[in-house]
Amino acid sequence: MLSLELAKKQIDAWRVEDEDCVSPRVKKLSPKLRTIAYSLLDRDAKGNAVTVSMENYEERNRARNDAIRHVDKLSAKERLTLFAAWFGDMARDVETGWQFLKTSTYQPGDARRSFRAPNNPEATLTMRDWWLRQLIRIVNSFRWGIVTPAWLAAWTPHLGYLADQDSVGRLLAALIDAGGPRGDELFDIVCQSVRGEHEIGAMGRHVSRALLMASRPEGWELMEKTLLAAQRQEGLRQVILETVDEAHPEAFRRMLRLVRDHDLARFSAVVRAANVWFGLAWDSVSVRTVNATIDQVIGYLDDPKLREKALRGDAPEGVFLALWSLAYDDAMASIPVAEKLLKHENVEIRFVAVLHLSQVCLPETGSARAAAMNDEDPRVALCALQGSPFEEDEGSAAVETADGHFERVERLFQRLPAKSTKLKPLVWPWTEQKASREVVASHLVRALGNRPPTALLPYLPSINTHHRAEVAKLLAQQKKWDRVTREAILRLAGDASSDAREAAYEALGKVKLKPGESEILECYLTRKTNDLRQGVLGALLRQTDALAMASAERLLESKNVLQRLAGLEILRQLAQANRCRPACQHRAGVYRNDRKRL
Repeated sequence: MLSLELAKKQIDAWRVEDEDCVSPRVKKLSPKLRTIAYSLLDRDAKGNAVTVSMENYEERNRARNDAIRHVDKLSAKERLTLFAAWFGDMARDVETGWQFLKTSTYQPGDARRSFRAPNNPEATLTMRDWWLRQLIRIVNSFRWGIVTPAWLAAWTPHLGYLADQDSVGRLLAALIDAGGPRGDELFDIVCQSVRGEHEIGAMGRHVSRALLMASRPEGWELMEKTLLAAQRQEGLRQVILETVDEAHPEAFRRMLRLVRDHDLARFSAVVRAANVWFGLAWDSVSVRTVNATIDQVIGYLDDPKLREKALRGDAPEGVFLALWSLAYDDAMASIPVAEKLLKHENVEIRFVAVLHLSQVCLPETGSARAAAMNDEDPRVALCALQGSPFEEDEGSAAVETADGHFERVERLFQRLPAKSTKLKPLVWPWTEQKASREVVASHLVRALGNRPPTALLPYLPSINTHHRAEVAKLLAQQKKWDRVTREAILRLAGDASSDAREAAYEALGKVKLKPGESEILECYLTRKTNDLRQGVLGALLRQTDALAMASAERLLESKNVLQRLAGLEILRQLAQANRCRPACQHRAGVYRNDRKRL
């Protein structure tokens, strides 16, 4: 096998200095295709990079989502033209991968599930978007023509941060599945890499993913043997297990049986992987428990009648796994089944149904989750709102887009106790939740829609620090400020959150303080926080000379030393700017003569 030193030397020779994804070939595309290409890569209409920030994140995300939808709707000829601008002779290979991934699992990220949506290819757009952009980044890191499928199969383990191994593995799987001499060549390279027989290639996630996703049983068998031979090689075991969830359906079943038959759940990597596969959160768990769960899953996958029986039963874990097995083949088909279970008399059945819907992560679950927010049990309602209590909910947008969502969140907020309270877990110990108004109130910000931001003010004390800053920005964006808006922004100027304060000071910089408002800001100057003091002083100094001097006078007469210091600072800055300089010098002299100490 190639040494690390020689590999690095060769890779450095192939590298390009400027990894600019907007090549001359992209610039020569038709206006239609060029616009799509630019949006996909976070570029403006002229191809200039757009810095993604908190302010424009949603806008850029929408633009990129629109772009990837346009890519999918292009004719095959147009898409090949677009791909050729990035990939050259690999364009048809990328198109093969693009089509292959339509029937693969659709969820990216660490909390992904092994769910497919074969009749809803749009579900895989997020996954394909990520995959495409990673391939673009890899190709643009090297001289034109260097990167080929065979090159990727061999050199990926040596590329480090330059290559996303998962994305490479998905491409290789698609090309292996396409068959032909080239498919055989790629298959041989990755198999030799597993066995340590290839002069360049080595084992990695690109290899395990390629072999498990492709429909070649000899590749599955090689992965099975490698997993069994791992013994104390926890890293190797983890590499294989982390790719099992995207495996060919038959390969997945074989891996489940292998784990069960050889009691592989004694290894922590297996338990962690099973948590991802099944949407569970085992910590310390017996081999017997894991094997029993695998037995259930295999039964439900292979026998639809057994699955139907479980769905009609009263065992919540069985219902959950039956829904999971249904979604494994077709997530869309599981949605109406779970929705029906939301009316079950058993709260645990309702809970696993809404938990399943949150893990499906499709917009089609929105109406069902929205209805579940009205459940009489707050544990079900909270799960419907925020998804799984033990992991981030990547599908929360599904429920947020449902009609009347803001009002449902308001009702749930009112149902919860003012003080955060722990709720008894349902079904599994890790599902413990908190009945927290703060969490629910923050969802109101995301659910605001076209309503005026003043609708959030009754809930402002309960909204978390991050979202309070967002509220301040929303309030400031209003064309006209009413009394309630001004009072809220003045309160936020003294908020505990620096982000909220910053947004408030920025807003105050665009308006003139009204009578009495400067006194509110002056009260905050009893505090030491630097950004707060600078923000308040800035607002006071933007007043007219007379009003700024009046603020300084009030502060200098205060019993609080921090406020007196602020008064002196106002005098200093006014004098420095030649604003009332003689008056400032006189007042500072009086202060010095009247006080022995600061």
